[in-house]
Amino acid sequence: MNTKITKRAIIAAAGMLVLASGAALGADGGEGDATISATVDNIGSRAVTLASATPMTSVLSSGQLTGTLSVTVEELTRTGTNPWSVQAVLDGALSDGLTNTIAASNLAVAPGSVIQTLGGGAPAAGSGGALDAGKTLFSVSGQATDTTYSGTYTQTSGLTLTVPTGTKTGIYTGNVSVTLVQ
Repeated sequence: MNTKITKRAIIAAAGMLVLASGAALGADGGEGDATISATVDNIGSRAVTLASATPMTSVLSSGQLTGTLSVTVEELTRTGTNPWSVQAVLDGALSDGLTNTIAASNLAVAPGSVIQTLGGGAPAAGSGGALDAGKTLFSVSGQATDTTYSGTYTQTSGLTLTVPTGTKTGIYTGNVSVTLVQ
């Protein structure tokens, strides 16, 4: 007896789902049609999912420290944008947490190649330069604005900090803001 009640509950639930979808089915079978319309425009997402820097190190007898900045952008069924880019800027001076600073103009980014996995368009490295003003790390052009794309774009750029003469020793930190421009 419990088996029959369970089957009836499933049949009733299935009947509600069919009616809710807008397709009417007769009690003895048959068929029905439902017309749907979907506008596919400006859907999906594209976002910076990783921005990381390695600790900076120096070579003996050098006034510079070097490291890397890695950035990954992921698209998930995103409507194409032509072009789009990723920019970076150092938010103010590097600071030792006390009163000592190193100007943002002393930290520079070098162009790095872009590794594209799926997605669309043609990625290109930016020109690099001092991070006291926004610099384009890379851009992607050639995406069709009537097509969706899914993929990842990863770039690792070199960072160079030129330490001015007279800088107090210490650990200097700062924040690099990475922005997706689309």
